[in-house]
Amino acid sequence: MKKFFYVFVCEFLLNLGLFLLYLLNNPKLFFLSFGINLFAQILLFDITKKIVLKAEFTINKDELTGLYNRRKFNKDVTLQNYCFGAMIDIDDFHVVNNFFGHQYGDYILQKLSNICLSQSCDEFKIYRYGGEEFFILSRLPLENLIKKISYIQEVFTKDTEQTLSIGISSAHKEGDIVKNADDNMYFVKNNGKNNISIDGCSLMKS
Repeated sequence: MKKFFYVFVCEFLLNLGLFLLYLLNNPKLFFLSFGINLFAQILLFDITKKIVLKAEFTINKDELTGLYNRRKFNKDVTLQNYCFGAMIDIDDFHVVNNFFGHQYGDYILQKLSNICLSQSCDEFKIYRYGGEEFFILSRLPLENLIKKISYIQEVFTKDTEQTLSIGISSAHKEGDIVKNADDNMYFVKNNGKNNISIDGCSLMKS
């Protein structure tokens, strides 16, 4: 609300400057009104820019987890400036909600998100894809990607006793990267869960 008040003040100063500039035939007031007008426009532009940037930031974030949301993902995935995609799914999440309640389910989602955020960078962006599913768009080499994902999986399971099924797909593989990663994630689901799969090959943990 304060920012909108400042915008109102700026607009008032802007109009005052125009009034003095066009209605009063006085050289001193001319320069005064010109200065008021210029100051008001600069201030208004700066405040408007900050409001727009904050709105863009808010609209691209998932409220519960703080991760990028599906809207941001749909925009970024079209850029095709990544090497790999990975779908993460919390195993048996419906059981968590049914037995412990949705509030605890939210805690589990936030716990995973905080671990993901600790690993996030420009080359490793993480999105809440929907429900208990998360998606990673990565420009990292495969070895580094696996290290990060394995770290997320290990810490999350240690902290919550919940497991993750994760499917990784190369952006260079034929077909849709989301579907390919999703298929690999379901390969893990159908073969014992709690693992990582790359194009149908499980990465067995020691």
